[in-house]
Amino acid sequence: FKKKSFGLLLTALGWGISIQFHYGYILLGIPLFVIFLLFKKYFQIIKPKDIFLSILILFTTLFTFIITEFKFHFFSSYIFQDSTNHLSLYPKETLFIINRFIHDILGIIFMIICIITNKNRRSKFIFLIIWFFGGLIPYLISGVPSYYYSASASISLLIIFSYLITQLLPKYLFLALALILVVIINNLSQ
Repeated sequence: FKKKSFGLLLTALGWGISIQFHYGYILLGIPLFVIFLLFKKYFQIIKPKDIFLSILILFTTLFTFIITEFKFHFFSSYIFQDSTNHLSLYPKETLFIINRFIHDILGIIFMIICIITNKNRRSKFIFLIIWFFGGLIPYLISGVPSYYYSASASISLLIIFSYLITQLLPKYLFLALALILVVIINNLSQ
């Protein structure tokens, strides 16, 4: 949102490293594409040189992944296990992950309220919602209720929760402390 092309380079680096950690993060290309479509006006400052460097950074971070795939076919053998393989969605597992963190639900409610009431920051809140739901795509498609996918989803909620706390302080100190306490208790009870 600061109209600097450096963000594209960092996105390529981060996405490439994420895919190296787990191939499921390839699915983060979907929210990246949606963000690009919705926020095209912010991408107008990007030069062909920046696009080339971003692609180069992405392929550099994925180089060993690509070589391993060509040699051992781990990813493709997982996707094409048999000829009857079809796409399945796992909404129950996705909701399980969302319900695992009460602050996720608080964060989503707060983001929706912010989109409705705060016109100045509306595009930033929409970006965070896309970031959150985009991070849930691996759960929805894989059906694996594991914590490690939520790294991409929960960061957006941490940002929005931090914003909520800063808006409540110092005027609503007790409410801010109560929300922080709810999140701490919820995390300790897991």
